[in-house]
Amino acid sequence: MFIPALVDFGASPTLTKYIAEFLARKEEKKINHLVWVFFSIKVVASFVVGRRAYFFRSEIASVFLKDVSLTYLVLPGAVLALFSVLN
Repeated sequence: MFIPALVDFGASPTLTKYIAEFLARKEEKKINHLVWVFFSIKVVASFVVGRRAYFFRSEIASVFLKDVSLTYLVLPGAVLALFSVLN
């Protein structure tokens, strides 16, 4: 489950902080822009991390799992990275 954690990069706490600040200042347009920017970044990051995990699954398995035969275990992480945008 280490791959989907790379995609989030602390976006949720940051969004919470700035949405609360913008609501306090009655700046709703900035909230829409902020959410759109973070969602776009998260989509791109998720796609990049998921594809790299898929293409380098043998290397990831050998480094983190210490066994290349466990390559199939990296694939769920790659899929989770691609779908973690929906969280």
